[in-house]
Amino acid sequence: MPVNHSYTVTTNSITWNITGFTSLSKYKRTFNYFIAYDGGMLDAGTVVRAAGTTDVSFTYTGLEAGKTYEISCSMFTDSDSGNIYEYGPLTVTTESLVTTMNFSAYATARAVILSTYGINQATFLRRLELGGKNGWWDIFLIPANTTPSWRSVTFNLTEFAEVYRPKEGETINVYAELQKDDTGEPLLRRESTVTIPYDDSIFIRATNITDSAITVNVYGLNGNKEYERSLRWYRKGPEDSDYIQISATQIQAGSGVTTFNTPLSSLKANSAYSFKVELIGPEGLITSVTTTANTLEVPGKLSVDNIGESAVTLILSGLTNAIGRTVKWLYKKSTDTAYVAAGTTELTSNASSVSKVVSGLINETVYNFKAEIYDANDSNHILGIKTAIATTQRQVAIMALESATSVSLRVVLRDMETNVNYDKYIYWYIKRSTDANYTDAGYDVVTADSGASSQSHLFTGLVSSTIGTSGELQEAAYDVRAVIKKDNAATMATLNGTYATTLRDSDIPKPVITEALQVIGEKKVELWWEAPEHVTSNEAYVHYDIELSSDGEDYTLIRTVDQPPQDYSEVQLPAFDVKYYLRIKSYPDGGGTEAKLSNVVEVMLTEDFDWETVSEGAPCVIRADKWNLLIRYIRKRLSDYGITSAYEMSRVKAGQVVTAYGFNQLLAACNAFYATGIASKQAGDAIRAADLLKLQEAVNYKEETL
Repeated sequence: MPVNHSYTVTTNSITWNITGFTSLSKYKRTFNYFIAYDGGMLDAGTVVRAAGTTDVSFTYTGLEAGKTYEISCSMFTDSDSGNIYEYGPLTVTTESLVTTMNFSAYATARAVILSTYGINQATFLRRLELGGKNGWWDIFLIPANTTPSWRSVTFNLTEFAEVYRPKEGETINVYAELQKDDTGEPLLRRESTVTIPYDDSIFIRATNITDSAITVNVYGLNGNKEYERSLRWYRKGPEDSDYIQISATQIQAGSGVTTFNTPLSSLKANSAYSFKVELIGPEGLITSVTTTANTLEVPGKLSVDNIGESAVTLILSGLTNAIGRTVKWLYKKSTDTAYVAAGTTELTSNASSVSKVVSGLINETVYNFKAEIYDANDSNHILGIKTAIATTQRQVAIMALESATSVSLRVVLRDMETNVNYDKYIYWYIKRSTDANYTDAGYDVVTADSGASSQSHLFTGLVSSTIGTSGELQEAAYDVRAVIKKDNAATMATLNGTYATTLRDSDIPKPVITEALQVIGEKKVELWWEAPEHVTSNEAYVHYDIELSSDGEDYTLIRTVDQPPQDYSEVQLPAFDVKYYLRIKSYPDGGGTEAKLSNVVEVMLTEDFDWETVSEGAPCVIRADKWNLLIRYIRKRLSDYGITSAYEMSRVKAGQVVTAYGFNQLLAACNAFYATGIASKQAGDAIRAADLLKLQEAVNYKEETL
């Protein structure tokens, strides 16, 4: 007959339930139970079920926990059928006692953490006790027939009574014990030890970062400890292979200070640094913390001044601790990819700014400029990069008529850029306004070291007059063109003007004195003059008398010339510090009463140079004529000593400011033959009276003692 089997187990018993019988109205059933283990078979017992009953249950007792048994059963009735029914065998294992439990324990400076896991399932309620110093700390109940999960508990050390509280550095015993809840019988116990570590609470950060300094800040320490501690400070720079200890800080027992700072200076700008701080306790290293920081670039700002057509002045300002650093100057056109080196400046003073003239540029062009700052002893590491952008000026010049005669025109180009490092070639062309084509009239060269801001050109052999529609004489109109070329190559500017000759009043030309120049300390004057209408023919031949006067009324002849000079005539004068008047008289061959006089110029020879407007401690006013006289003196001395170096000494006009660059160029030229001891000027520096008086001393230092 079909029946159902079920069973339950404990650690020492198996209960077997056989169900599904039909009831017998007048017969009883007898069940004989057997159990087998280790190869043997034992009678376990008999159960008799009376007529009218169905299910049967039998419990095998006295078994061993966790052991496997075979159970079987035979059943027969008291009817005369003689049938015997066999059930089983079934293989059943009794419940095991608890035999598995893992236990772990660890501690921080503020807590002890105990954990259990891997406890096997049981059919009864269990009690898990976790504890250590001074007994149990916490209890967990594990219900019957459940799978226990991880059990963990954290005990803050502050929860312990002071007398029982473990101290940092102390080792304590801890345990986990599994018990039967109904009897308290210990099933399994695990023990361990933990050592309370020393407090490792510490944090680190870098603050107050500049180009040469960083403050390392340690914070978050817990204070009021019963033991001494110390901090060891380390630094690793860009050139270090490992940390280098730089200082140590002692923290006394009981100290409540929780924040400490160590400022570091003399660091390399624009560099990566690593910092480490070790917390040391009674038994050595507790913990260490690290951080990194980059120093800033060196301070400074790059600006562009004195922007010309082919040169600019770069000014690096806002510098600090400049001594021992090097500035590399670079530039490029904005359309280029690579920079071009423009020179290097070694900083030997702590001036807050330094300047550099970058020349050789193209006019009307956008340029990027860069100043790279290095340590003088390390050209591989950039301490800072400063940049600026500027557009060079276009070639600027103004064409004007300087003078006109009946047969000539003198045309001048003014306001040309003086701070250039190239030669300007000025090609001149002229034509009658009524003509179609220009005629080549030659060229002039303005050299890079001339410092000239203007250039004039004399057009001669022109028509003196034309006949008007009514037969009257009229001035002849001419178109003049000047083409300026850089180094006789690229055209920089083309200028045009229209001017007219004058009507001739006679065959005797009028001389014109343009300038009288003296070299300081010499009784000589270079008299610059011209007579464009000079006549040489059978009808007229003109002579020129250079005349001198001490009162401007009575003139005496000092020299006669027959041809106007290409540039100037040298005139010897009698004495220094006396005002003289010079003029030129023109008259025809053979003499006669007909003559023309030039303009009159005043000359006073200077034996010793004197600024006149400069005195120690007083405001400086530099007169243009004095400045230009000084330039002429220096050019003459350079020539006398055979010094061929080019210096951009620029003449100035009345009211024009003398720049630091212009002063430095004149100073460098003077120092080439006389050590003035004057320091160069930075952009924006004032020119002091003491500096000018030293220049005056250099000029007046007598020739024979040089």
